[in-house]
Amino acid sequence: MTKINFKKVHLFQYKLDNGILDYTVISNCLDTFFNDIMNLLEDSQYVTFQLVYKLSDNTFRSLGYLNKINKNDLDTLKSNLLLFHQNNFDDYNEVFKEAISIYIKYRYLDMSKTENKSLIVETKISKKEIQTHFVNNTSIPLMYNTESWGIIENKYNFGSITKYLIIRGNYRYDINQTVSSRYVEISNKSNKLILQFNDKFESDNYFIRTIKDTQFHIIDNKNVVKINDKQNIKFIDKIKQDNAITNNIITLDLETYSSNINNEEVLNVISACIYDGINKHYFYLSDYNSGDDLLRTVIKSLMNEKYNNYKVYVHNLSRFDGIFLLKILATIKDTKLIPIIKDDKMVALTLKFGNR
Repeated sequence: MTKINFKKVHLFQYKLDNGILDYTVISNCLDTFFNDIMNLLEDSQYVTFQLVYKLSDNTFRSLGYLNKINKNDLDTLKSNLLLFHQNNFDDYNEVFKEAISIYIKYRYLDMSKTENKSLIVETKISKKEIQTHFVNNTSIPLMYNTESWGIIENKYNFGSITKYLIIRGNYRYDINQTVSSRYVEISNKSNKLILQFNDKFESDNYFIRTIKDTQFHIIDNKNVVKINDKQNIKFIDKIKQDNAITNNIITLDLETYSSNINNEEVLNVISACIYDGINKHYFYLSDYNSGDDLLRTVIKSLMNEKYNNYKVYVHNLSRFDGIFLLKILATIKDTKLIPIIKDDKMVALTLKFGNR
């Protein structure tokens, strides 16, 4: 039997063929290390384990923590390193591109001087939370920016389509994205397809997600309105003539201005006007802390006893004005929103609150 040197630190090298250090490469490295080294040991033999990578300037950096493992710890080690990779991806991304090889530093432990159990440092979940919603028990990111969904395992352009492979936890997202939409397939860690859907981009912070016969209107990375059985909605019926003429009508108009933020054009509300047939009410941005505060005041002025059952006609409801209003309405408690959608555009919206 070969005598084990318990003081020597060994290096196991795994070269990067494509110059990309992603989780798939890390996983393959672990598989190779366990096949070549760990699986030859007895269950009772433990080693110290540290994953490091070498950069193009011949310096080394660690990835994860120093752990104590045996041959049965492959899955736990993979899960732990996946979490570490996810939590630190933003900080490590540029450095990963310069990696040329991975090394595993390991040392055999004298089992007469150590406990017969593994010690794997648990990776704490990052405070950088990804906003999600659950559909069919599946977690789906709500972010407009696809590249913030998780770890980008692969990305390339195919004509006008950008194709992504993104990993987050036990989910795999295969995405085809254009300037106006993205098609997403979600698979589990066994590569079994569990969900597919489409997102249609309406503006820089608003998109419509369609999953089977249900639509989700998502503004500022939050699910604002859910519409079930959209294909069965009767959008416009023949209107019966009223026996009595009613003047319960209000008009609402918003004015916006454009500003440039991070080289992107952004629309903001600068003023609003309400006319109820008798009185005109004006609202100006200079009187409020923000456009959202202005809109919140506008909406609450309409949520008035005297305006019960009034119809409010909004200029440009199906486009930007509707987006601005939905964003605020979704934050007001004890309200129910019932939109009517035509060709993926909102043409009417019923607002119910209290006992109304």
